[in-house]
Amino acid sequence: MLYKPEENEAKFEEKLISLLKHYGWENRDLTLKQTTNQFNNSELNDVLKKYSDNVLKRKDEQSLIENWKEIIYFRNRGELKSIPLSDSEMEQILDKVNKRNTVGLKNQFIINGEVSITRDAGTAETNPDYGKTKYLNIFSKTDVNQGKTIYQIAQQVVDKRANKRFDIVLLINGIPVIQIELKGKNNYAIDALGQIRSYHKAGVYKQGIFSLIQMFVAMDENEMFYTSNKNNADDIVNKDFIFKWTDEKNEKITYWKDIVQSFLNIPTSHNLIGIYSASDDKDIKILRPYQYWAIEAIAREFEKNNNTIWNNKTDFIKKCGLIWHATGSGKTLTSFKTAQVLIDKNYADKVVFLADRIALTDQTFQNYSDFAKNWSEEVTNSKYTSSLKDFLLNSDKKLHISSHQKINNIAKELSPSEVEKINSKRIVFILDESHRSVFGETAANIKKTFYNSVWMGFTGTPIFEINKKGELHSQIIFGKILHTYTMKNAIIDNNVLGYSFKYVFFNDYNFWKYAYEQDILSELNYDFVKDFWNPNEANEHKKNTKIEKVKQILESDKEFSEDYFSILRFENKNNDDIDKNEKLFEKFLEPNYLDKDDLWLWKHLVVKNILKTWDSFMAKKNMFSAILATNRIEDAIAYFKIFQSYLNKEGGCFYKKIKVSALFDPNESYTGDTEEIEFKRNGVEDILKNYNALFDTNWTIDTFSNYKKDLTIRLAKKGPYQVSSNDNATNFNNDGKDHLDLVIVVNQLLTGFDSKFINTIFFDKNLEEEHLIQAISRTNRVFLNNIKPHGNVVFFNNPFKMYKNLIQALNIYGNIKYADVSIVDFDKDKIFWVVDQINENFNAIKKLFYLWDIPCFESIPSDEEQDNKILIKSQLEQFLLCWIKIYYFTLQLRNLVDTKEEQDFVNENVQITEKERKALEVLVREAKRRFKSIKADKFESPIMGEERLINDYISSFGKDIINKDNIHQFAYSTEKIKRLIKQDNTYELEEEIKKIIFEIKDDEQREWAEHNIDKVTDFLTSQPNEISLENFLEQEVIKQNEYNFKNWCEIIGFSQYFWIRELLNKPKDEIFNFGKNEEIRSIWDCGKYKQYLKELNKENVPTGCIALYKNFQGELEDWSDKLSRKKD
Repeated sequence: MLYKPEENEAKFEEKLISLLKHYGWENRDLTLKQTTNQFNNSELNDVLKKYSDNVLKRKDEQSLIENWKEIIYFRNRGELKSIPLSDSEMEQILDKVNKRNTVGLKNQFIINGEVSITRDAGTAETNPDYGKTKYLNIFSKTDVNQGKTIYQIAQQVVDKRANKRFDIVLLINGIPVIQIELKGKNNYAIDALGQIRSYHKAGVYKQGIFSLIQMFVAMDENEMFYTSNKNNADDIVNKDFIFKWTDEKNEKITYWKDIVQSFLNIPTSHNLIGIYSASDDKDIKILRPYQYWAIEAIAREFEKNNNTIWNNKTDFIKKCGLIWHATGSGKTLTSFKTAQVLIDKNYADKVVFLADRIALTDQTFQNYSDFAKNWSEEVTNSKYTSSLKDFLLNSDKKLHISSHQKINNIAKELSPSEVEKINSKRIVFILDESHRSVFGETAANIKKTFYNSVWMGFTGTPIFEINKKGELHSQIIFGKILHTYTMKNAIIDNNVLGYSFKYVFFNDYNFWKYAYEQDILSELNYDFVKDFWNPNEANEHKKNTKIEKVKQILESDKEFSEDYFSILRFENKNNDDIDKNEKLFEKFLEPNYLDKDDLWLWKHLVVKNILKTWDSFMAKKNMFSAILATNRIEDAIAYFKIFQSYLNKEGGCFYKKIKVSALFDPNESYTGDTEEIEFKRNGVEDILKNYNALFDTNWTIDTFSNYKKDLTIRLAKKGPYQVSSNDNATNFNNDGKDHLDLVIVVNQLLTGFDSKFINTIFFDKNLEEEHLIQAISRTNRVFLNNIKPHGNVVFFNNPFKMYKNLIQALNIYGNIKYADVSIVDFDKDKIFWVVDQINENFNAIKKLFYLWDIPCFESIPSDEEQDNKILIKSQLEQFLLCWIKIYYFTLQLRNLVDTKEEQDFVNENVQITEKERKALEVLVREAKRRFKSIKADKFESPIMGEERLINDYISSFGKDIINKDNIHQFAYSTEKIKRLIKQDNTYELEEEIKKIIFEIKDDEQREWAEHNIDKVTDFLTSQPNEISLENFLEQEVIKQNEYNFKNWCEIIGFSQYFWIRELLNKPKDEIFNFGKNEEIRSIWDCGKYKQYLKELNKENVPTGCIALYKNFQGELEDWSDKLSRKKD
C-alpha cells in the first residue's frame, strides 16, 4: 500500500531516527545489571550516560575514529589493564583495516570479532603489557542487544576528503556497518542508490573507517532498496545485486515505518551483518529476504522443540521440515547459513550435508569453504567412507559434507556400540535436492540407524502427492514445508531468469518419415537418407525432387495429408489438439530407436540445427556454454561422433566451429552385451582423446573421475579456468583456449550443476515433472542481463509431448502459468507482437495527421511559414520513421506467416487498410522530397534517404526487442492510470505518473514532464497508443525550446530572430567565424544584454562590450546545442 509522502528530506530523517531509536538503536538494555568486575557501578554509570543520547550529529571521520577507539577501550578494559588506547595503537587497527583491500576481507575483519595490537601506550614502567601483543574484542555476532554491545546512530556524517555527507550511519560497537541515504517528498529511493555510487566513485569507501560499511540502504517514504558494499562502484546500482525486503510470505514491504519495524530493527539489523552475511576473499553476500526467513523458520523449530527434539529412543528420526526454494535462487548459501546457525546457537552438535553425487559434494565443499572464511569452524568432507565414520564417532569438527552412498554404507557396517555412541550426539542431516535423494530402501536403512538425528530437506522441486514415488512424498520424509520461494517468485524478483522456449520441427524430415511409415514411396530408402544431410548440390537436387514427390502423393491422399498437416506445425495449443498431435507425432514422426537409418538421419538433423543456430544463442564469443541432453549413453556417443564428422570435415567445416565433449556415468558404460560394451568403451576413449587434444590434458578411462571434475569446473569457469568479467560484458576477458562450448549428457549436469555460464539446453530426451524443471533450470542463473536476458530451452524430441510435460511440471510447482516463465514462445506469439508494432506505428501516424488537421491523409502540411518550419521538420521525420517501421514489420510478417489461420489473424487485426497504405505511400514520397528541399534551405536533417532510414530503424528495432518487457510495462502503467482516474485516487495516480517520468532517460524531456505532470497525465490517458511518450515529449521540448529562444531574443533586444534562428542550424564553425561574428555584433544591443544580465542577478557582470559579447557568444552556442537537441 502506498502512503502519501508528507515530509521533506530533513523532517523525514528526524522521524526515521526517532523510530530507529524506538526499535533498538538506543542501548536500552545496557543496564547496571550487566556490570562486570572490570567496572564499578559509578564508572559504568558514566559510560552509560555518555552513550545514552546515542545520536552523533555532524561528525567527521576522525570523530568517528575517536568514538570507535573509546568503545574498544570500554569493551576491553580488563585486557588493556585500564590503560586507554594510544593514537598509534588505534593507527595499528586502522592499518589492518586498510590492508584488507576488498569488501570481502573487511567483512571477515568485522565478523572475526578480534584484532591484535602491540601495546605502546605509556612506558614499560607504567604499562605492564608494553611491547606485548594483545587481542581485543571489537564485534560479537551473538551478543545481540546484550553484553557490552553498543548501538549508535550518526546523523549527517561528513567525509572531508571527498566533500561528501551521509544522511544516517548505523554503528555497532563504534563500527559503521549500515549507511542509509534518504529521499524526501517528490524524490525516489533509486536516486539515493545513484548518490551512493557517486560516493563510491569518489573513493569514500576505499580506506579508513568508512570502508567498513557492510550494507547500503536507500529509501524514501514508500520504497526501500538494500545492497551490500561492493568493490566496483557501478555494482551499487546493478539490479542483480539490489534487493527489496519482504515478509515471510514473500510480500514486499515498502512503507518506511514497516521497514524499520521489520528490517532495520535490532535484532534483525545486527543479525543481517553478523549472521546472515557471508564473504569470500573478494565479495560480501547479505542474504535475500527469502533466505533469511527460511533460516528463521528452521531456527524457530529448534527453539520451540529443543527440549524434546533430541534423545528420542524410537526407531524413527525427527522431521524438521522442508525448504522449497526455486532452483538457482541460492539454496547452497541458505543451507550453509542454516548449518552455521544451528551450530553457533548450540541447537546441534554436528551437521552433515548430504548430496547424491560426488561432483555435487565437491562443488558444495568448495562453496561451503568459501562461505566459512570468517567462521571459527572448519568445513570437512569425506573422500572415503572411513572419514565420514570418524567425523560421526570421534572428530570434534562440526560441519561435514558427504554423500547418501557413504552414509548408507556406514549405516550398514556400524556396530551396536557405535550406533549408540553416534545417537548420543545431536546430529542434523541436511539433504540437498531432496526430491531425488531419500526414497526407498536407503532412506529406511539410514533412519533406522540414526534414530536420534533430525532431517531437513532443501529442494527446488519437492515431490507431492500428485507425483509421489511409490507411497512416499517429500512431506512424509521431511515434515511440513517451512518456507516457500517458487520459480515464479524468483523470476518476478529477477533472482533467476525466465526462459525462451523453442520447439523445432524438421519439416523435410517429417515429409520423408511420414511417407516412409505409410509406405507411400518405397524408393525413400537408405540411399536417400544418406544423401539427405549431405550439403552437396547434386544430392540437394535429388533430395528436393523426392520430397516433391512425397508432397504430391500427400496432397492427392486426403486422409493422409490431413493427419500430416495437423502435426506439421505447432499451430494450436488447445489441450485436445496437443493430445491428438502428440499421439500422431509418436505414430508417424518420432525417431524409431530400432531403425538405424531413421535414427541416424534424425541425429544429423539435430546436429545441423544446433550448428546453424549456434550464434543466435551465444551472444558473446567464449562466454556461454550449452548442454545437449539425450536418452541413452549410445545416443550421447553417436551424437559426439556426428558432431566430430562435421567439425573435422576435410576442406574445412561448413558450420560453426565449436568445442564439444560428452559426460555420462562411467559405471553405466560397461553394461550390456559384448558388442555394446565395446561400443561404449571406444566411445569414451574417443571422447577423452578429443578432450585431451582440445585442452592439452591427459585423461584416460582410469582417470575418468578427474576428467569429469576438470570438465565441470571448466564449464563453470572456476578454479584455473576462472575468467575476469567484473560482471561487465565489455570487460569480459577470455581468449577461448579453456572454453568448452557444448557438453552432451544423459543424466549428468541436469540436476545440481550450478553455473551462470550455461545459457542453453537442447533436448533430444523425454523428461517430465521435477526432472524437467531441474534440467531447464541449468540455464536460469542471473548474469549480465543485457547479454543473458533469459535461459534458452530447445526441444527436438516430440515437441508436443514436451510442451505438455512442461505445462504439467509448471502447474505442479506452484501453479505457475507458462506465460509466467516464458520470454519468447512460438512464431504465433511473435506474430501477435509484430502486428501490435504495426498498429502502434500506424496510430502514431494518425495522431500526427490529426495534429495537422488532415485526418484522411490527403496531404502533408506546408512548411512555408518560417515559425512552423522546425516543428514540421521534426514531425515529418517521425512520420517517415513510423512508416519505415510499418514497412519493416510487414516484411517480418511475410517471413512469419505460414498458415491460413495465421493469415486470417493478420487480416483481422492489422488496422491499416490497403487504401490507407497506398495514400500514405504517396505522402512518404512527398515527405522524402521535402527533406531534400529542407536540405537545400540549409536545414541539416538527421535522417538522410531511405537507406539511412532503414539502418536507423533496424538499430531501433533491435533495442525494442531487447526492451520489450519495458514496452509491456508501459502498457500496464497506462491501464493502471485509467483505473486510478476512474477511482478518483489522486495520490496513487500522481505516484504512478512520477514513476513513469522518473524512467525518462532524456534530461530535457524528464524536466519538461516534471513541470507539466497534468499534460503528461492527459497524454497517457487520452491517446496512449497513438504516439509514443518519447515522441510526445520530444515535440513538447522542441516547442518549449523554440518559445524560450524567441522570448530570449526579445528580452535582449535581438531584432533579427528569423535570421539568427536559421543561422543556428549551421555548423558552429560557420556560425561563429569572423564574418558571421561581425554580422551578429552589428545587430546585437550591448546595453540591453548588460541590463538582462543584471536583472538575472548575475555576479561580476562585465562592463565592456567586448567582454559582454564573449558572454553572449557562449549563451548563443548553448542555444545552438539546445535547439538542435544535441544529447550527451
